[in-house]
Amino acid sequence: MAHPYHHALSLVKKWGGTVDDFIAVHKWFDQSKEISADFRHRALRHHAEGIFMAETIFGQTLTLSTGRIIPTRWVGEQHVKEDLGFIPSGAWAGETAVDFPATEIPYAALTWDDPEVEMRQLSLEDVVEQLTYDFLSDTHGGWENNDGAYGEFCFDASARCIHLEFNERFTSSELFTHDF
Repeated sequence: MAHPYHHALSLVKKWGGTVDDFIAVHKWFDQSKEISADFRHRALRHHAEGIFMAETIFGQTLTLSTGRIIPTRWVGEQHVKEDLGFIPSGAWAGETAVDFPATEIPYAALTWDDPEVEMRQLSLEDVVEQLTYDFLSDTHGGWENNDGAYGEFCFDASARCIHLEFNERFTSSELFTHDF
């Protein structure tokens, strides 16, 4: 479907209520058209994780103007099925890279000299970069001080997992002392 209004109208026919009961969820799914005005925008939210994100943002249920209560997930599932015919398992598939949307999100940061949590507004890309450095430091402290460590992070949205493969290089020395 070409417009959130048409998605909402199809749900009015299916479950009753008004277009206004559903339009916010449909606008959220299609908001990525601001970044990519063609079908590629669907890679950002038109998948299983996107449906659960909508539930987190809009709540588990929507109360229609008729008083009927509908699970938000149903609305998201219907939107994705109307656009794609099925529900993909994740935003990234195989080796396909997806550009980050140009959005800022809150990020809770800790610094070495202050035990208080500092809230920052960062771009999504900066948050992902900061998280990777945090994970790297937590698992391999001092990684930046050795003899050429290397590795790779793999973000698997469908498995809800971030995988780190880390190869550490270092110069070794052994001390031997002998008294004769």
